[in-house]
Amino acid sequence: MTPAQRQAFLRLSPYDRDHLFCVYDTLRSDGLGDPDLLVAGLMHDIGKHQEWSHVRFLDRVAKAVLGRLAPLFLESLALPPAEGWRSGLVPAVHHPAIGAAIASSIGCGEMTCWLIEHHEDVDDHGSDHPKSLQHSDSVC
Repeated sequence: MTPAQRQAFLRLSPYDRDHLFCVYDTLRSDGLGDPDLLVAGLMHDIGKHQEWSHVRFLDRVAKAVLGRLAPLFLESLALPPAEGWRSGLVPAVHHPAIGAAIASSIGCGEMTCWLIEHHEDVDDHGSDHPKSLQHSDSVC
């Protein structure tokens, strides 16, 4: 990671950093060494911490439960700008796009940014990288 990427990484909570290290280690132990994929593994959740808000435990629970039971309601609660108790839902729901924008601004390559932006997509993008990142993300 570059110094700017490392600084963005260190702004995350210890929980998120541990998760990202696990994703990185899982990618490496699966024999994957593409630099874009590995940096995406370390950076895919950087959108969860903003100056104006961060993802809390209850935001994670709400995203998981509402995402399964009432996804449209979750989207409406997570519309920016969200203040007060909803403020953490914005980065919880939109962290892939937020993270890709941050990654681009701190010098991550185009493929790394794309992987960050699409790391929660269920679509088959015709590449093994998104699948590998999603697999590693899910086991960590």
